[in-house]
Amino acid sequence: MSNPEQLTLETAETWTLVALKDFVRKRGLPVSGSKKVLAARAYFAWELQLAVLPTAEEVARQKREHVQQLLKTPDGDMPHPDSLTTGWVDEDQGMALWPPTMIQDIAVILDRQTLTHKRTFVCGKITF
Repeated sequence: MSNPEQLTLETAETWTLVALKDFVRKRGLPVSGSKKVLAARAYFAWELQLAVLPTAEEVARQKREHVQQLLKTPDGDMPHPDSLTTGWVDEDQGMALWPPTMIQDIAVILDRQTLTHKRTFVCGKITF
C-alpha cells in the first residue's frame, strides 16, 4: 500500500485485492464487489476520514476498564458482582429487608418531585 496521505483513486486501484479488503474491513465497510468497487470504497473511506474500528479484543478491554472504573469508590474498589459467591439471599428474605412501601406513597413522591427538587429524608420518610 502507498502512503495514505497521498491516496488517490488511481493509487488505490494499484493495491492488491487483499490489501483493499483489509483497508475497507477495518473501517466496517462491505468487502464484496470487484477490485474497482473496492478501490473506490477504499478511496472514499480515506476521503471521508473513516476511522479504523476497534477490534473485538480492544472493545472487550475497553468494557473491562469501564467496569473497573464503575467499581472504584473513595474507600477502595468494590468487588465485581460476578465474583460474589456468598451472602446472597432468596427473594423472600431480600424483600423482608425493604422498607414497607405502598404504590400510593410512590405516586405521591413522584407527584411532589415535579413541584420541587428539594427532598429530605427524616425518620424513614421522604419529605419535601
